[in-house]
Amino acid sequence: MNNCFRYKLLSLFVMMFSAAGAQSPTELQLRYRDMALDYNHDIKSARENIEASMDIVGAARADLKPKLGAGASYQYVGHPMELNINLEALGSPVSFQGQNDQYNAFLSLSQPVYQGGRLLAILKRAEGQRDVAQYQSQMLTSVVSQQSDVTYWNCVAMGEVAAVALESKESIEEFVKVVKQRVDLGYADPTDLLMVEVKLNESEYMLMQANTSYAISKMALNSITGVNLNVDTTTDSVVAPINTTDWIGGLISNPRPEVMIARTQIGITKADKKIVNSKYLPQINIGAEGNYKSPAYDFSSDMKPNYGIYAKVSVPVFEWGKRTKESRAAGRKINIATQNLEKTEDQVALETESSRKTLEQSVEQVNLTYRSLAKALENEQRSLERYREGKMSVLDILQAQLYRQNAQVNYIQAKVVAQNSWSELQRSLNLYNQN
Repeated sequence: MNNCFRYKLLSLFVMMFSAAGAQSPTELQLRYRDMALDYNHDIKSARENIEASMDIVGAARADLKPKLGAGASYQYVGHPMELNINLEALGSPVSFQGQNDQYNAFLSLSQPVYQGGRLLAILKRAEGQRDVAQYQSQMLTSVVSQQSDVTYWNCVAMGEVAAVALESKESIEEFVKVVKQRVDLGYADPTDLLMVEVKLNESEYMLMQANTSYAISKMALNSITGVNLNVDTTTDSVVAPINTTDWIGGLISNPRPEVMIARTQIGITKADKKIVNSKYLPQINIGAEGNYKSPAYDFSSDMKPNYGIYAKVSVPVFEWGKRTKESRAAGRKINIATQNLEKTEDQVALETESSRKTLEQSVEQVNLTYRSLAKALENEQRSLERYREGKMSVLDILQAQLYRQNAQVNYIQAKVVAQNSWSELQRSLNLYNQN
């Protein structure tokens, strides 16, 4: 066994087992994930939605506090009010006449005392909508983080496949030299050399395709991170392998945003029902108003102050069954929201356990393809040694090289599938939002 083969096996061993904690993200992977989260337009919109919902909560709280109002008015009256009183004691009639120009300035203070629970229900509804906006932002964070990780590892995989294509081309080039030497010495037929040279051309074509796919995958990564598409992005050289399933079953799920949204919707529909019912309950308001107007209360033309204090109670008496129907409809919406919560919980449970199972199988595939690759490397090396001894044909060597190349690609694909499965499980367990 020569030094080249020893080096390949050692490199494969290091790649497989140096990443025992491969479920931890790499530095570059985290960097591009953060860039994607900062650049994503949907997340920016979600943050604006949170701010808007917080403003709505503040507005709902303001409805519980006293309200101060002010105003002023002016009007010209063509025929102002007149009052004529005939007082016998004075022996002549007394007349009062209003002014054509009328002014009014007022300041009012009002406070709702009881609104049938409507104001508190509106506040609770606004707080629920704020919570929904926050959960929606968390959901987008999970989706974008998963998308970023998947795009990143697909890009790394394309780079690793391109490296395999280059290695295969170089291996065939070395084999061409061996075959040419044997042809020159008369130990091999010239057609063997032609066959190997055709294979070399095929490997060059495959290398061009792999490099093109790698370049396109870099563009995809640049696109979601907000980087110019033509920038030569730096990534890890190999896909980090996940080679153990010991930790998968022990992962604990954080509350999923979808479930929390469904639970919050129940609270929102309950608040809606209270708002509906409040319309048919007594409404009590108190307030005070001060004004400064002309003509004044004594019909003088000068503006004079005045004030008033009031308490107002209103009670709906008969609505032709409207209250019952609206309340019943609101109750049905609560039932619908409850059913939606149960449906969401079932879907999340199925999704989570399916993701666990998929990741476990993906890790087994990584281990299987790793063992196959080690055997393919050994087979290629032994075949080359036997060819030099004249015990194997050129076709056998080319077939051994093809087995090795396929084994390498299968191993890369298994690793990226495992990484993508791990990303899906992180989203299912809401681990992207645990920090």
